[in-house]
Amino acid sequence: MNKFARNIILFMIALMNISQIYSQIQTKKNEDILNKILISPLFEQITESASKENPLYFSLNAGNSLSDRWVNQILVDSCVSAGYSVYFSNDTLNASGRSIGISNTIFDIGYRPVDKKWFFLTKNYERNVNCSVHISILDSLGKVILSEQINNSYQDKIKKNDLKHLENDSLPFTKGNLRESNFGKKILEPVLVTTATLTVVYLFYSLRSGN
Repeated sequence: MNKFARNIILFMIALMNISQIYSQIQTKKNEDILNKILISPLFEQITESASKENPLYFSLNAGNSLSDRWVNQILVDSCVSAGYSVYFSNDTLNASGRSIGISNTIFDIGYRPVDKKWFFLTKNYERNVNCSVHISILDSLGKVILSEQINNSYQDKIKKNDLKHLENDSLPFTKGNLRESNFGKKILEPVLVTTATLTVVYLFYSLRSGN
């Protein structure tokens, strides 16, 4: 192999690596999507219900799920960055402050094969992210200012090679599940049923003819 050909091959390999890295950078991680579609609406609810003169008290409940604690921590970080005075407290009544409770956090992430190649090889996946959380905000007298279940969803298309880069091993709720492709339901299943039916009919008449 001459020097020119070797340089061309090295250039192509480098170009493929750059393309793969760019794809990974452009594809949002599951954790980032959850942050965007859930934390942002929750933070907006807090800022509408409390001024910066009102201290915020986030409850700490040992029985809360990992998802609840994650949402709680991200909200605390966001409120601190926005200039709020933030405290942890299990008391529902806090003088001049707002008590904030997070519960019933549910995350559901799924990948469904799309863009089949040669009918069976998957090129891309459709990613579906659904989330739900309940937020409650009480004033210093225990009056409920807000009690609401917030639901949101997100959908996009990702490359097969990007799947392993989307999830955070330390946060199990960022892991997705592979879902059944519509290709199997719309095409393969009818074909298999039709084939099985024709086979039964053929065997039936073959046996009758043999008798």
